[in-house]
Amino acid sequence: MENEKKAQRCCEQNNAPTPPMLINEVSRMFFRIVKQKGGESDKRPTREQHSARLMLMHLSRCESATQSELVSVTRMKAPTISVALKNMEKEGLVTRVADEKDQRVTHVYITDKGRRVDAENLARIKQVDAVMMEGVTDEEATAMLSTLYKMRENLAKELNISNEAD
Repeated sequence: MENEKKAQRCCEQNNAPTPPMLINEVSRMFFRIVKQKGGESDKRPTREQHSARLMLMHLSRCESATQSELVSVTRMKAPTISVALKNMEKEGLVTRVADEKDQRVTHVYITDKGRRVDAENLARIKQVDAVMMEGVTDEEATAMLSTLYKMRENLAKELNISNEAD
């Protein structure tokens, strides 16, 4: 803990954090607290765990999606999604069904267990959201959202991806 404070003081004295640096730090802290509230270990989540959370969130709102739609929504690579779905299916969170008309297309459906897991995740996220937004006015939140959308759009252009997931 003392080393972290020392490193932080050194960085702040020599190099004021930029908005992207703070966004990254806030994001890491946010997910660390969400994980702690869920009883998960403090180790860094894998790409697969992150994509699983994103897919459950999407499927709980949309009932089903194709694997290619999940790639688009999560902005993850197809192999990452494929591995995550395989494990999620083993855990009973989703089911995959080949399209009757086109066997190359696989539809993914959320199960009741998947809905429960997603609801638990969402409850923890809302708790941490409330803590994070304490003292932030509606005007500040609106300005922050506007800025973050612009930043995301800039990065999407750089990656040559669309912002269809909004």
